[in-house]
Amino acid sequence: MLIAVLSACGAVLLASSQALASERSNPESSRKSAISQVRHAAPASQRDTVAQNPAPGSISPASAQQIEQQIQQLEQRLDAVGDVPLQQIYLGAPGTSSNTPTAFGGSWGSVGVGIGFQGRTRYTDDPDGTAGAVISFGNPQESVGLDVGVTILELYRQGFGSRGSFNFKLHRNLPEDVAVAVGLENALVWGYSDADTSVYGVASKRFRLRESSREPFSRLDVSLGLGTGRFRSEQEVQDGTGSVGVFGNVAVNVAEPVSVFAEWTGQDLNMGASIVPFRDVPLVITPALNDITGNAGDGVRFTLGVGYGFSFR
Repeated sequence: MLIAVLSACGAVLLASSQALASERSNPESSRKSAISQVRHAAPASQRDTVAQNPAPGSISPASAQQIEQQIQQLEQRLDAVGDVPLQQIYLGAPGTSSNTPTAFGGSWGSVGVGIGFQGRTRYTDDPDGTAGAVISFGNPQESVGLDVGVTILELYRQGFGSRGSFNFKLHRNLPEDVAVAVGLENALVWGYSDADTSVYGVASKRFRLRESSREPFSRLDVSLGLGTGRFRSEQEVQDGTGSVGVFGNVAVNVAEPVSVFAEWTGQDLNMGASIVPFRDVPLVITPALNDITGNAGDGVRFTLGVGYGFSFR
């Protein structure tokens, strides 16, 4: 349940960090200005000259060609959103998992808060809930980003806040919509936690199946990682054996505000959906079914995560 909350927070962290508040005051001029700046930052004639006759100490022809390609890709993306009225843009983005980490994260000033619920815990009929928050530092585009999360593991039965933990994720965005991250769950615990401290590494890739994210089935997200602790099989956790387990997830945007996903936690299969119900509110709701195959636990369980994001920038 720990990561269900943090995933709900993380989904809206990304959305809030990407929101451009300045466009609200004059969206049309902002879009035109951005396109104009890209198109005129390096005129084609100058770029061709550099590529064909590089000056001593200047960038190489190969680098000039890469810059040209990146500018063309950015122009296409800006053109794709250039005619979209601002009131049709969602401030939130649906998540891509409920109980497995991804490599994407937030940037400086992004904050996410969330709550999680499961209909029952493994091998009991007792429901359970958690709450959490994530704040991001750094810049994953230019250097690295750091997500610092705190999770309250006890909401009511033993007293609110009597148990909890801190969690950390260091992440970096790479070209071609790729990201890598390393993380530490249950790094610091007060009270106690049902899960061990877990170290993991994960890589994520977003495939742009269509130019505009407003089109159905426009984005495919894939993550794959290795981790200790809770990412081992249930039998290994119970026996205190094993060292590393494999986890991953696959998600597709069936519509701009809705994604569906499947994930392997290292123990069992989960499937769910993530929904942004309102355009102007960065709220993400993620229902899921856990332990579908019966490889772990004692039957299918229902979980629900709700996250909300905002930015101090």
